[in-house]
Amino acid sequence: TGKSSVYCPCDGKVSSVVKGEDGKFSITVEHNKNFSTVLSGLDNAFFAQVDSVFSNIPVGFIRNGGAQMCFYGAEGQMISDYQLQGSSVVWAV
Repeated sequence: TGKSSVYCPCDGKVSSVVKGEDGKFSITVEHNKNFSTVLSGLDNAFFAQVDSVFSNIPVGFIRNGGAQMCFYGAEGQMISDYQLQGSSVVWAV
């Protein structure tokens, strides 16, 4: 744990881990059939494809910031209207 650790907003299963040409990692986590998260810009990825992840365990690490988190719905559309309430992500439908 620490200020450079990156956490997933809720539990899920890793569906992909990609290392870009810049050496940064992107992790896609499926939470259910209607909701997934992409965490990108990570310097280290701690999990592999099909691993289970949890909101209280870091999925990666960033050295100097720059990580991004995006949420996606069932049809692959980016969810931009959401709120974080405690350990839950709530979005408009």
